[in-house]
Amino acid sequence: MSFRSVKPSRMALTLVVCCVCLVLSSMVLYVHDDLGWGSQSGLDLLSRGFDGENGRYLGNLLVLGLTRSQLFKTLFMGICLTLMTLLPAMNAPRERRTSAMLLMCCLMGALPTNIARQTLGWVSGFANYGTSATLIAAFLLPALALVSDFDPARAPRPAWWPALFVLGLAGALLMENVTIFFCVVPLGLYLYGLRRGVRAHGMLLCSLGAVCGAALMFSNSVYGVIFSGGDSYGRTISLLNAPLQALAACWNTFATDMVYPFLLDCIPMLLAFSVALLAQAVRERGTNRSRLLAAARYYCICMPLWPIVQKLHPLYAPLRAYTPHLTAALCLLYAVSLGVVLLLSFPQGATRRRCLLLYLSVFVLVAPLSAVTPVGGRCFLPSYVIMALLCTLLMQEAFAGVRLPHAHAALALVACFYAALWLHVYYFNARTQDERLAYLYEQVEQGAHSAVIAELPYPGYVWIASPYDPSEAMTFKRFYGLPEDLELTVISYPEWYTLRESK
Repeated sequence: MSFRSVKPSRMALTLVVCCVCLVLSSMVLYVHDDLGWGSQSGLDLLSRGFDGENGRYLGNLLVLGLTRSQLFKTLFMGICLTLMTLLPAMNAPRERRTSAMLLMCCLMGALPTNIARQTLGWVSGFANYGTSATLIAAFLLPALALVSDFDPARAPRPAWWPALFVLGLAGALLMENVTIFFCVVPLGLYLYGLRRGVRAHGMLLCSLGAVCGAALMFSNSVYGVIFSGGDSYGRTISLLNAPLQALAACWNTFATDMVYPFLLDCIPMLLAFSVALLAQAVRERGTNRSRLLAAARYYCICMPLWPIVQKLHPLYAPLRAYTPHLTAALCLLYAVSLGVVLLLSFPQGATRRRCLLLYLSVFVLVAPLSAVTPVGGRCFLPSYVIMALLCTLLMQEAFAGVRLPHAHAALALVACFYAALWLHVYYFNARTQDERLAYLYEQVEQGAHSAVIAELPYPGYVWIASPYDPSEAMTFKRFYGLPEDLELTVISYPEWYTLRESK
C-alpha cells in the first residue's frame, strides 16, 4: 500500500496522535526506582548481568537507557504509545480503518489510572509493560491476518521470518507472562494452521525465538530463589503449594489484586462492549438464537452496572467481608459469558476466529498472574490493549452497514477530551517537579541543611513520585545531585502552593 492510497484525514489523525504521545512522553517524570536505575546502582546491576534481580534483560537494558536520556525516553515512550494505539486499528478493513483508529484513541484515553500510574507514570514499568504491549500489538497484525482465512498467501512471507524470530525473542525478555504468551500463542497458530493446510513457518520461528528467550530469562538465579520461597521482594508462586491451597491462593489473588485493573476499573471499555453486544442483539431480533447465547449476551450487557454501583456507593458491601469474592465471581462469569457470546454469535468464519484469538490471548496473558504475587495494575496494560482491539472489532461488526453520520465527530471529540485530560495532568505534574527541584537547589545554595519537597498536584497518575522514607530520599538526592545530608520533608501540594505564593 502506497502513501498515496492513504486518506489525508487518516494521515492527519496519525500525525496528531503521534504528536500528542510525544508531548505526553516528554512530561513523564523519573520516579520511584527509576532514580536507582539511573544512578550507580543501575550500573552495578548491569555489571553483574542482573543476576539475582530478574531475567527481564531487554526491559532492564531499556530502563538503563531511558533513565539516562530525556530524548530517548521521549522518543521511545511516544513511539510505543502511538503504535499500541494505532497498530490494532490496522487490523480493520481499509474502509473502516479511520473509525477503528478513533475508537482505539478513545479506549486508550480511557486507560484506568491504576494501570497508567504504573506504566505511563513510571518509566521502569513502561520499559517492560509498555514495550510488551507494543510488541504484542505488532505480533497480532500477522496473526489476525493468518486466521482470517488461512490462505497460504496470508502466512508471513520468508522475508519476515527473521523479524518474527526477533519479535519472539524480544517479547520473551520483558515479562514472565508475556514470555508464556510468545511461547504458546504463535505455536498454537502454527499447529492450528497445519490442520487448515497452511504452514505458517513464521509463527513457528516466533515461538522458537520466545523459547530461546525463555531459556535465557529463567537461567537467572533469582528464579531458583523464588521457587524456594526466599525472595527478598516477597515474590511467590502459588502453584508450589498443595493443589487445594494453590487453587485457593489463585482465587484470592484474582479476587483481591486482579479484578479491578483487569475489568472493573475499565468501565468505559465495558460500556463499549455493552453497546456493541446490544446493537448486535437488535440486529438479530426475530432470529432463532439459543437461550444460552441470549443469557450470556444480556449478562455481559448489564454487568457494567456492578462497577458503576461500586464507584457511586463505595461502602456498599452486600456480603460484608465476602463481597470481594462476589465481585470476583461476577467478573469470572463475565469472562465466561463473553466467551460464549464469541463462540455462538458468529458463524464459522474469519470474524469468529479473530475474536477467539484475541479472547484466548487475553486468557494466556492474565491467567498466569493469578499464580504469582505481587500483582499490580501495570501487569494489565498488554491485556488492556488486546481487549481494546477486541472491543473495536465487535463494535465494527455490530454497526457494519449502519450509517452513523456524526460518529467520527463524536469519537474525535471524546478522544480530544482524553488527550486534554492527560496533557493537563502531566503538564502540571512536570511543572511542579521543575519548581520543587529549583527550590531545593536554591536552598542548597543558601546553605540550608533541611528543605521541604512538595507532593505532585496529581500523585494518583504517577508511581511514588515523592521520597517518603529515608532510603527513597537518599536515592532521590543522589539522582538529582543534592547533598546527602540534606534533610527532606514531604508536604502536601496545597501547603506547597501556599508557601510558593507567599514568596
